[in-house]
Amino acid sequence: MSLYIPIMKIRSAVLLFKLHLKIPDMKGQQTMKKKCLILPLLASALISSAGCGQSASSSVNTDTSIDNDFNIDFGIIQENQDTSCLDKDTSFKDITPEEYNDFFLETAEVYKNYITLPSYKNLDVNLPVYHDVVSAQSIDDKIESILEQCPIPKDNETTSVGDTIVLDYKGTIDGSSFSGGSSLNVKYTIGSKKFLDDLDSGLVGLKAGKTYYINCKYPDDYSYESLRGKNAVFEVTIKSISSHDIQNFNKEWFSETLGVYNADISSADEFRTYVKHYLRDQLNPYYSSEKTGAILDKIKELTTIKNGYPSKEYNSLKENNSSHDDSEVTEEDIEDYLLEKMIITLIAYDNGITVTANDINLYGEELAEYNDYYNLSELISTYGNQLYSEFGYDILSMKVNYLLDTLYD
Repeated sequence: MSLYIPIMKIRSAVLLFKLHLKIPDMKGQQTMKKKCLILPLLASALISSAGCGQSASSSVNTDTSIDNDFNIDFGIIQENQDTSCLDKDTSFKDITPEEYNDFFLETAEVYKNYITLPSYKNLDVNLPVYHDVVSAQSIDDKIESILEQCPIPKDNETTSVGDTIVLDYKGTIDGSSFSGGSSLNVKYTIGSKKFLDDLDSGLVGLKAGKTYYINCKYPDDYSYESLRGKNAVFEVTIKSISSHDIQNFNKEWFSETLGVYNADISSADEFRTYVKHYLRDQLNPYYSSEKTGAILDKIKELTTIKNGYPSKEYNSLKENNSSHDDSEVTEEDIEDYLLEKMIITLIAYDNGITVTANDINLYGEELAEYNDYYNLSELISTYGNQLYSEFGYDILSMKVNYLLDTLYD
């Protein structure tokens, strides 16, 4: 099952230019306000893992002139400032999915020298009005439906009433097996009373991967006369345990079982909020994109630009776009894109948001399928490993957009 809130892919349309990839037109996806940038796909050296000192400059450079070689040096640098960070290339790189978080953290360390974020969690933002109401009952019903289809694995915990287990069992009476007393890979919900009462209650408190012996007595009015009143011993092996209780929520279930990669969710309460937003976006597909767009615009307005824009990344974007005759991208578009990218990256950094290899692979597989590639491997072999860093930022953007959406509920 895939539960997915179609949060905006901020850069998704970029791929239309460079890769000619189609991006699913998902409901609720924020549209680009600016012209889409053509990002460079040439691999460059990985940025250093060394941290950078914060810049003390608060000046905003307004000189964005670019020479014919696209060499640019933004910002007013203070006399004694360590400029080593400002020379680092923050462009997308050839990486593996497993390397993305390190790349993201290194990029954030560089971006911290270029901008200072405002206090963005309680801004006075003119938000769009939302008229539809998502009821508590509709949230409960959706969660119940999700858990019915995809119960939460709890193989490292003990069984409890309401859990669904997969088990093998073998019953004996006086040491001998009997007809109907054995079965393999049986799916059973504890407490459903479809087994003998003694067996049902004996399944509570057990662990997956272990074998147990449960003493049972068949009732005197049992349907099979030959078993009435008989004592039996059932050898039971618990193969898996899963829960229909959302209080057993875990991040692995959310990302891997449900296949969701556009939000960082850590608790049952946060999952309930996620479902609320999911149902809201079903009723009003464009509300979330309008809302987060307004919030980001306000953050941009209040962000302090200390040292202009990362020159190597800027020049790479400028050069790549200028190589296309039909490109209408302006210097202002590039600056706006880079400002938003720095803001997104630093908000993610501040809030401990991460992108896993599983997130990137899920997202990449979806794009590959949508664009008629056999699989993600074929897509990567066609365009190179730089796509992984671009995919990682797409996902980071989605997670930050979801965070901003929830902050202004």
